[in-house]
Amino acid sequence: MLDSSDQLGARILVRIPPQTPHNPDKKEGNTDTLAYSGYNPPSFVIQAAKEALDRVDCNQYAPTQGRLRLRKALSGAYSPYFGRTLNPDTEIVVTTGANEGMLSAFMGFVEPGDEVIVMEPFFDQYISNIKMAGGKVVYVPLHPPERGASEVCPASEWRLDLGELRAKVTDKTRMIVWNFFDSGDIEG
Repeated sequence: MLDSSDQLGARILVRIPPQTPHNPDKKEGNTDTLAYSGYNPPSFVIQAAKEALDRVDCNQYAPTQGRLRLRKALSGAYSPYFGRTLNPDTEIVVTTGANEGMLSAFMGFVEPGDEVIVMEPFFDQYISNIKMAGGKVVYVPLHPPERGASEVCPASEWRLDLGELRAKVTDKTRMIVWNFFDSGDIEG
């Protein structure tokens, strides 16, 4: 079974049958083991990679903050969501992955003893990254809709209670990880 709920490719989970080469110690009868996918990418992805290797283009390390052409494109794509023009030189950084970007933010802003508020559910790497920077994790739940106990519900139906968030903010709060973006997510 494939979990394709994350269309940006965070983690894709597949069901592995018992006693396969990927899972030789698994006992017979339980087929609910989840593992990271181990199949080849689609042929068009392989072909694009081969063509990229044959093309002399941008083949050196990118600038630390990302290529200006990409940062300008991101500014054009995301500025409307913020109601202003994002400056590609001072407000946009491109990292090699979300985890690297988040770790960089935590290491750059969090000092030992600082509190970082994280909305639940969250990406599991947040916790170790915050602790690596010396921070203390403070949890605030996002609430699923009433039918969430029996049905899969889209993220747009989960809600943040601002009263719960306010109650967790202290003098030691240094950062809030806002891991959703929908004005309908906020109540209170």
